[in-house]
Amino acid sequence: MEIKEIKKMENKFFDRKEVDFSLNDKTTPSKAALTAEIAKKLGVGEAVVIVKKVDQQYGAQDMIIHAFVYNSEESRKNFEKVKEKKKKDGAK
Repeated sequence: MEIKEIKKMENKFFDRKEVDFSLNDKTTPSKAALTAEIAKKLGVGEAVVIVKKVDQQYGAQDMIIHAFVYNSEESRKNFEKVKEKKKKDGAK
């Protein structure tokens, strides 16, 4: 999987960079795989990368990935809410 950076914008108010990537692949990768690839490409830790959206036309192999890259983990925690999965009653 090779992603290409197509747009980068600095957002100082939220202490992050808003980056768009393009990807041509037969299958749509998971957000976790995209997060790891973006972190590797930009040379940052996976903890500061948030994949917001993957745009893809039905049947097409080209996709646009919208991601936020925070300057620190603390900034990410201030602006991004991480959803915790709740266990159903009786679940182990």
